[in-house]
Amino acid sequence: MIQRVAILLLLLPLLLGAQFARPDGDVTGQWDLTTNADTVTCYTEVDETSVSDADYCREDDGTTLIMSLSDVTDPVSSSGHILRVYAYRSSNKANTFTARLVQDVDCDGVGATEITTNGGVTVTNATPGQDWADSGGGAHTLTSGEADTITVYADLCLEVTATSSSPTDIFFTWAELEVPDVAGAGRSRRMF
Repeated sequence: MIQRVAILLLLLPLLLGAQFARPDGDVTGQWDLTTNADTVTCYTEVDETSVSDADYCREDDGTTLIMSLSDVTDPVSSSGHILRVYAYRSSNKANTFTARLVQDVDCDGVGATEITTNGGVTVTNATPGQDWADSGGGAHTLTSGEADTITVYADLCLEVTATSSSPTDIFFTWAELEVPDVAGAGRSRRMF
């Protein structure tokens, strides 16, 4: 019994650790920034380490923005993959916000393998801090099948598209992909 407890305590840091892939470059598409200027640096507006609605990228005309994600190491696990994408709307008009996690060696949209998508949702929330499913405070946990589709974690990209009836803008405020730490990457403890 003591040996089992010692093994559990040794593995506990590994079970609790995580890696985070966040936007680290715009590849295609231009959305307006917080400053109302078209730009190709949207990723700097949505790459914070924790949720922030202080800055955003804004769109309404169907332009797809493709962003590369920072590299994470394959966790050799099919569980614990969580995609968080936050957006809100400016007014109560018809709209659709689509977010897709894809694997694409150069994030150009050509030959991309879809990992998961929200399928296009109507953004009903008019306040910041809402997730991609509009329920607030939530996230999308990838199925084991979706996670197993990822073969090269360094080639992950996020595609977002917003369409709406003018003058409704969709404000994309934050995104990250959480994956488990690599086995053996946690702190080790010696147990006697």
